[in-house]
Amino acid sequence: MDPVSAPVSRSTVAGDSLTFYVRKVLWPAHLSLATRHWGQPDYIGDESSVTFVDEWEPGAGTGRRHLAVWLRPGAQIHLYSNKPSKDPLTTSVGVNYAVYID
Repeated sequence: MDPVSAPVSRSTVAGDSLTFYVRKVLWPAHLSLATRHWGQPDYIGDESSVTFVDEWEPGAGTGRRHLAVWLRPGAQIHLYSNKPSKDPLTTSVGVNYAVYID
């Protein structure tokens, strides 16, 4: 099954395993798909960086993890996930795209 559409349930993925699944399976598949359409991103998030949460811009990490951003004249295309948590345990994480018009 394609990793982008593979089902994930609480019984198969929990806590750190969910973070691993997003980081190692979901977001690379989405990044590959987006790169085929929009080329190399202008920004790629590095979760191991201590400034990762607000690295894209101050306050950006409040509810999202910015994984990659493509800058276009008059617009920004963001690939992001919502932030998984341990307490309460996040049972699913979405990887999404957003287009912001400047």
